Amino acid sequence: MQTIFDLIGKNIITEPYSKKSPKREEILTYIMEEGRKPDMQYEYEVFNFLFKNKISLGIQRIFRFESLYVDGQIELDNGNLYIIEIKYRMNWMKACQSGWQISKYLENEKTIS
Repeated sequence: MQTIFDLIGKNIITEPYSKKSPKREEILTYIMEEGRKPDMQYEYEVFNFLFKNKISLGIQRIFRFESLYVDGQIELDNGNLYIIEIKYRMNWMKACQSGWQISKYLENEKTIS
């Protein structure tokens, strides 16, 4: 068996990891995907609610993200942008997870510019 010292000095080559490219897609119609798990179905319901009520809520555009830390973004009529992180059920763990996801997104915000 190799010692820790031997392992530290080795050049370890990892297998290539394919990560999806981040996507930012504007929501221009209702999301009509059925048969998903409850948490994903809830996310679609939230985006559909925002889309349905965008005029009364003062929303100009709604974006859905893929392969990013948060779920989406809204642009208000005054030009302000707000990120959206949707959770089906909120408890302490999910609140901590949301906080981490939002902070990671803000650190890496330039990835979707």
